[in-house]
Amino acid sequence: MERCDKAVICFLIAFLTSLTNVYANDSLTLSMSGVIEERCVVGIVDSIPFDFSVELSHTANLSIECNLPMLIALRSDYGGLELIDGSVETSLVAEYQVELNIDSLNFSLKQKSKELIDEQRFITGADIPFNTSGMIKVSLFEPLKFAGEYQDTLHIDVYPNFVNSGI
Repeated sequence: MERCDKAVICFLIAFLTSLTNVYANDSLTLSMSGVIEERCVVGIVDSIPFDFSVELSHTANLSIECNLPMLIALRSDYGGLELIDGSVETSLVAEYQVELNIDSLNFSLKQKSKELIDEQRFITGADIPFNTSGMIKVSLFEPLKFAGEYQDTLHIDVYPNFVNSGI
């Protein structure tokens, strides 16, 4: 009887082992990942200084590359073209208007230079521009009147808009 018990147990072990081999599925787990850093850059295609000595309006084409929805920030150093009297800055400022258009994003804005002394940020929408172009136009409201050198720097920055990107 003892021999029979051992044979039954051996049979059951052999049977159960064969069942696990028959019903076991082999599986493979493959872990993958990747990282693409956010990138937002803007540049002027034909970098020509705007000279308002003769013309009241100047236009430049922009190239824009951004892999997230973006924000555009504008800031003016003086809020207009400031008259420089020798090495002394004066309070005489010729105000101008900035127009910025990015057709592929249906984005357009007009802003007065005096409003840009404090940086202004504009959301361009939820679309991702990747590689696109835009146009910036700067126009004086009236001709320069007083002799001397006028200057201003308009800062244009683009940033990823994490609010519209779902982050």
